[in-house]
Amino acid sequence: MLDQTVIGAADKDVVISVDPSHLSAYAEAIGETNSVYFSKQSALKAGYPDILIPLTYYFSLGLLRERPLGFLEDRSVDLKKILHGEQSFRYTRLAFAGESLMVSRRVGDFYRRKSGELLFIVVETRICDASGDLVATSSETLVLPRHPPIEKSVAREPIVHQKVDPGGLHPLRPGVVTKALLRRFAHASGDQNPVHTDRLVARAAGYDDVFAHGMLSMAWLGRLLTDATRQENVHSFTARFSRRMPLHARPICNGLLRKHDAPSGDHEFDLSIQLYSGQPIATGAAAVARS
Repeated sequence: MLDQTVIGAADKDVVISVDPSHLSAYAEAIGETNSVYFSKQSALKAGYPDILIPLTYYFSLGLLRERPLGFLEDRSVDLKKILHGEQSFRYTRLAFAGESLMVSRRVGDFYRRKSGELLFIVVETRICDASGDLVATSSETLVLPRHPPIEKSVAREPIVHQKVDPGGLHPLRPGVVTKALLRRFAHASGDQNPVHTDRLVARAAGYDDVFAHGMLSMAWLGRLLTDATRQENVHSFTARFSRRMPLHARPICNGLLRKHDAPSGDHEFDLSIQLYSGQPIATGAAAVARS
């Protein structure tokens, strides 16, 4: 039974020693090309003490436990039917391979929409270093539809050529969504929900086929940002997932400068990821220090 009583439910705090091989596997899975995410030598040359934790890997740190969503399993929630609705991060400082980080997770909110057909669970995460100082916070909104609609996946879509907006970030085209890619990302990210890798499980959960993880889309948007600026310049990063990313999709990521001088002193960017046909998959925003 899932209701308001879930608010305040928490996972046991865990301390994680960040493994450089895990970071390298994650960077490879998302197609990262910047060697500071693979090589300590490259990181040192760039002025970092070790391999850098990517913007979205902080989500994966929350999954490195025996039962990542045990507080939902204990309430008989079918985790295979959960969708990722929104995700946000706020960064206090960079973190690196070899650090010990404490990860704390709790349910911050629960609400219903569409006469109870959609249930929303907001999970809040705090990540602190060995001294107890805050490294990053995140908030994820999970969506549990009572009756997931079976929608046909878009397979091979027509390409619509798009112009780059003045002031926009250089578009990122990460390639084709394949089953092999989804298996690599599931392993590297820790998000082992089989609806992303097993067609029979996906169909049993109410979907016509496997589909990409929402965090894979956000990881690509993170690459869009760090291709344009050093990671320490990114102060916050959010994404809202509006549609499933189907197999064989060929997404394109874009970013457009919205405010040159926000009250915080940061530049604010609007972000989007869409199919080549123009169909939106996710939108987002980032606050980036002026450099």
